[in-house]
Amino acid sequence: MPMLPIHGTHFTGWAIQPHLVSAGRNAATVRSELGEMLYQYRYGGVDCHMRAIASKFAEALDTSIVDQRPNFLLWVPPAPQEPEYRRMILLSAAISRATGIASAQHLVARDGDDLFRVTSTVAARGIAARSVLVLDDLLRSGATLNALCALLVNQAEVGCVRAVVGTVLQR
Repeated sequence: MPMLPIHGTHFTGWAIQPHLVSAGRNAATVRSELGEMLYQYRYGGVDCHMRAIASKFAEALDTSIVDQRPNFLLWVPPAPQEPEYRRMILLSAAISRATGIASAQHLVARDGDDLFRVTSTVAARGIAARSVLVLDDLLRSGATLNALCALLVNQAEVGCVRAVVGTVLQR
């Protein structure tokens, strides 16, 4: 299945699968297979999905992103106080291992909904002018990805930022 193109102010990229929400008063969420695995892993604590999720991301990267392999991967960091923080950091590491692409997870931290900061100027110097692929589970409005990608370009001076999300919200 071909990936769906996504675009924001500070990024371009792809979504692996759509995430559908029915309209109306009693709207039901209809998740794709990957969307359901991500949801159960992130919020339900279903650890057995981590390897399958990492494999789906790796397969999508291998088959769809052939023009320029990124130097680093970075999962959109959850706020440290969120219960799923550790789970998503572990997933980022699993995707890094599955793809063979170095993780840049140490580069940024999250301070609020769409507030990010560069955690280390030394780390930022090591990633400047390089290519970073930002990963996330679900794209809704794009505000979070835009905020993080703007920080990477403007403060960490990353040369190329692209994004891959597991699912994109479609109505």
